[in-house]
Amino acid sequence: MKRMTFKEATRSLNRLLKKEKPNKFSSSWILYRNPGIYRFIVKNVRVETGRIDWNKIVSSLEKRYQKRWFPIHYKPNLKLLKFYRDSKEVKITLKPYKLKLYIFAVAMDEGDQLLRNTISIALVRIAQKGNKRAEEKLIFFLDQIIQIWVEKYFCLYRWAGQREELDKKIRHCIYHYRFTGSFLGYLFKTLEYSARALRSFQAYSLDSYIPGTTMTMNDTLTKDPETGQIVRGTQLRSFDFH
Repeated sequence: MKRMTFKEATRSLNRLLKKEKPNKFSSSWILYRNPGIYRFIVKNVRVETGRIDWNKIVSSLEKRYQKRWFPIHYKPNLKLLKFYRDSKEVKITLKPYKLKLYIFAVAMDEGDQLLRNTISIALVRIAQKGNKRAEEKLIFFLDQIIQIWVEKYFCLYRWAGQREELDKKIRHCIYHYRFTGSFLGYLFKTLEYSARALRSFQAYSLDSYIPGTTMTMNDTLTKDPETGQIVRGTQLRSFDFH
């Protein structure tokens, strides 16, 4: 009996999807519709840590079917997810790319950009299992890319100086990334749309003088007698400081 190849498996899956026309499909859907394809995937298509590499499978399908991929539990409940820290799992995942990790700071060509995405997705999948070390490593890598984006693309300039909000948005993308496609593209679009709701960042100094006066920003601060919070004096004009 001839052994199935990866190319034959994905070609058969494409034909099956074309015939069945499902609105969405998952690993269970493949198992019930064609156990042969499923067995081949389980046995032969795995990442370094042993997990089935569904990203490799789905990214090999026709574009119209990729967005129909709906993995089971793709959107974890973070309140129920059991977080853990496993540096070894991260090292095993990154081992094949050890000499290419510089691409997160400098991508030389389209091949490097594609590799960026491949590595990012590999870390995303581990983070979605609950590995906080993978999340932290990925955020470190993504920060290098985002710094370049913020300088290069006007639509993202409002993210400058928004460290806390940026980390929240990156984590949101990590845990909500679902189907195979460009994770970096998904991240970019999320930041682009979210930037519209951000106020542009300005640097303030409490020691800067208010233009035309001998008063500093610090001189305009007072304590609210009801809340005890430090606030600007309400009767004073508002100025921007740079």
